[in-house]
Amino acid sequence: MNFKTLIFICAFIAYTYALTLKQFNYQMICLVNKERAKKKLPYLAYSKQLAQAALDHSKYQAKKKNNDS
Repeated sequence: MNFKTLIFICAFIAYTYALTLKQFNYQMICLVNKERAKKKLPYLAYSKQLAQAALDHSKYQAKKKNNDS
């Protein structure tokens, strides 16, 4: 396998993972909203900024855990 093929495969895997994660997030919001609708609560919407803050916080927690060990 040559270098260009390897790079292409890695990029494809990264893109697929990112797409799958985004789809998972949207599906989760849909499921939550179905339950909220049953209780007549307002719908939740996806927030790119909130998702990024959650990701940053998760990275911080992982880094802190590794430093404390």
